[in-house]
Amino acid sequence: MIMQLPGAATAAAVAVLILLTLILSPLPRANADESSAAVRGGVDLLQRYPTKLTAGDTRPDQARSWEFTEDDVFRVTQYRLEVGKVLRVDVGPADLGIGHCADGAVWAVLIPRASGTLTSRGTNQDVISHVWLRFHPKEITRLFPPETVSASGATNLLAQMRFIANTKMNSSWHAGDRAMIPEPKDMTVDVDTKDGPRRFFSVDTEAQTAQYWDAFENRSVRPPPALTPDLAMSAFDQLWEAFDQKYAMFVLRPEVDWSSTGHGQPMPIRGHIGQFLAASTRRKEWLGRLRPTISVSLPSLDGTIQRFQQSAARHWNKCAIRAA
Repeated sequence: MIMQLPGAATAAAVAVLILLTLILSPLPRANADESSAAVRGGVDLLQRYPTKLTAGDTRPDQARSWEFTEDDVFRVTQYRLEVGKVLRVDVGPADLGIGHCADGAVWAVLIPRASGTLTSRGTNQDVISHVWLRFHPKEITRLFPPETVSASGATNLLAQMRFIANTKMNSSWHAGDRAMIPEPKDMTVDVDTKDGPRRFFSVDTEAQTAQYWDAFENRSVRPPPALTPDLAMSAFDQLWEAFDQKYAMFVLRPEVDWSSTGHGQPMPIRGHIGQFLAASTRRKEWLGRLRPTISVSLPSLDGTIQRFQQSAARHWNKCAIRAA
């Protein structure tokens, strides 16, 4: 007999399915093959992110929403920015993330693969952790010449780059989380250093000036803690407790002692939210737990299921999820 769940329970079932998709789907991996033909430069970022804008637009009501996906991660052979004698940024091979809107690229994050230095008047020389840039969309090929850019960026840095962007977007040229467009001559150069201080500059490329703002020195990006087995286990405990308390259909299986089904053997942590679960319990155990409890009408989930990857779909077939 097919049972229709109430709205709240259906939402819970959808949430669990999405979490399982994260667990069962492979993570993107970095392409670090130095000899690969894909490493060769030649990506014109202005063609990739075209714009018709020729001037800035700092009206708050016209601020642009931006997006960033793994298709926006590139590799550069080097990056150099020099502003008169007051500021110089030198980075060797690096991974580059580009945030963009309908009017072109609006920000960039550079994460050095090996080395990078910042030299500026009054701050001596710092070793670079990452570089955050805000600029006018039409300036992107001046910043990143096509011969230095290739499409072989490390896409496993996607989450880190997005975290940097979400943290630093509200430092300049913004309206909330949306991007304003500076004049072509104006830039933000915002560098987190490996020794800790954050170096923030407002750059005028025409006047060749770089104003330093010391108010940002103690506001470096603080990444979330690294995933460990203990952290994964704690996250799973919190999830399981909430699921146990709020998923109403558990009461339909009184013979199952849900509190005793807690943990299987830990699995290696793979990153992202899916690994919080994967590191604490075996995948088959999750499918086993769902089998006696979930029986829903699939038409309401069609939009979600169509996005499942084929590799995950094979696992879904083992669940007792039947179409009405």
